[in-house]
Amino acid sequence: MPSERVPLSRRPAVRSTDPRPPDARSALAVVSGAQLAAKVAELSALRPLLIVADFDGTLAPLVMDPWGAAVIPGARLALRRLAGTPGVHVALLSGRTAADLAGRARVGGAVYLGNHGVERATLRRGARAESLRPETDRALDGYEPDAERLAVEVSRAIPEPWLIVERKGPSVAFHFRSAPDVPAARRRVLEAIDRADDARR
Repeated sequence: MPSERVPLSRRPAVRSTDPRPPDARSALAVVSGAQLAAKVAELSALRPLLIVADFDGTLAPLVMDPWGAAVIPGARLALRRLAGTPGVHVALLSGRTAADLAGRARVGGAVYLGNHGVERATLRRGARAESLRPETDRALDGYEPDAERLAVEVSRAIPEPWLIVERKGPSVAFHFRSAPDVPAARRRVLEAIDRADDARR
């Protein structure tokens, strides 16, 4: 007996649970491991070759405590090999300071772009991470006092153990990933920042 064909108008609607817009979803392609390996081999033959890697969530798993993040050992080994390959340039980019990033990654021969590119330094091969001397974008000279004031005032307004304040010279970051209610914590942090800004005017 032939199967019944259901008219399109009577078929149930299929809804995607993917939060990305349709155009972003359609731009993605599923590739096999062999296809990926072939593409990597093709790109790795190019010279000069620049490899830029983020730290948190890429070289290191995301963790509740930002100070507990550690690079995946295999990633460190691979980057060290790449940084020692002629014609290959390795750069590590992070919202962390360049010194913090270098201390966690410890890849000699790489360029460290800290604080989202505000800081820049190269760690020579064989050098200790502690020897890194980053240069800071001079356009942000003079912002350090405001960043420190903001760090102090927000910490005073929110004396909760889940708030982690990361001082980064001309900027400051507030981490609240471990708060019991993350949306509420975000609101409190933003309100504290607004109050600190209003008090300065």
